[in-house]
Amino acid sequence: MRRFAVSVFPVIVIALSMVPTVFADTPYDWKIGCTGEGTSNAAWYWYQNGASGTFLTGGGINCNKTSSVSGTCPNQPACSQGRPSTADTLIVSLNVNCGYSYSNSLIKSFAPGAPVSLGLTVTIKHGSCNGTYSKGSESTTFSLSA
Repeated sequence: MRRFAVSVFPVIVIALSMVPTVFADTPYDWKIGCTGEGTSNAAWYWYQNGASGTFLTGGGINCNKTSSVSGTCPNQPACSQGRPSTADTLIVSLNVNCGYSYSNSLIKSFAPGAPVSLGLTVTIKHGSCNGTYSKGSESTTFSLSA
């Protein structure tokens, strides 16, 4: 019996190493770009069992005036975890402030493990940016791909 176990063990180890890790979090990419005089922030949330289900993890990033930032999760200040393997819903919220705030959000459902990507843009065409009381604008686009 011991000889059988010793000879089968390497086969099992090799077979398991060839199977993708189903339960591990996987990396994903995000990007935010801003133009104008205001400030913006994006936040995203991974859920299991829909938007009213179980919150799994998320992230957030700020963008000021005209700038662009991108990254890959996990292991950075914007997000400490990758995409959870059991996630089936992604919620993204984008808030833009240029004298007043305007927000928009998007909810996307998908099969766990299936590719998911989304983009969201919010634009303020005028307002008193940063207390200057002059006409101003801010436009922000956020995208995520997993």
